[in-house]
Amino acid sequence: FFGRISYGGTDNEIYEKVILECPTLAIAFSKFKEACEKYLSAHPVYKKWRDATIETVLRTRKFSNASGRIRTFMGNEKDIKKEALNFPIQSQAASIINQAMIRITNELEKRNLRSKLLLQIHDELLFETDHNELAELKILIKIEMERELNFRGKLVSFPIEIKTGPSWGELR
Repeated sequence: FFGRISYGGTDNEIYEKVILECPTLAIAFSKFKEACEKYLSAHPVYKKWRDATIETVLRTRKFSNASGRIRTFMGNEKDIKKEALNFPIQSQAASIINQAMIRITNELEKRNLRSKLLLQIHDELLFETDHNELAELKILIKIEMERELNFRGKLVSFPIEIKTGPSWGELR
């Protein structure tokens, strides 16, 4: 169901790929379709946004996120619809974490810390640090990752969880 709402999959595609892979759900296609329609009826603002997004991207082949990043869409209509519904969320998340990575890297250099940002994996950052710098690094990461940002006139922040360990596979 999430794939239908957020990624623009059709009822048949999502039902076959998700629902049939979980036979313990034992839901008939008609009930699945009914649940989808019920959800859209209960969320008219989302439905209006979804319909307007699809109309705009099919007409202009362009769409922008809340930060003003514009994407041009190529390809067939079905793929464009899916990509357009996903673009605002994914691109905004990428903008937020990219800005945080720049601030953290600049601050590491400014403080002459040996800690290094090694890797970004979706919405996670992996650092390598000396045990003596760990406490300072954790504070820095928390401050920069949870920094408030203006999202359409409203200040928002996203809480983070910091895990530490002697290796990537041993984070806790």
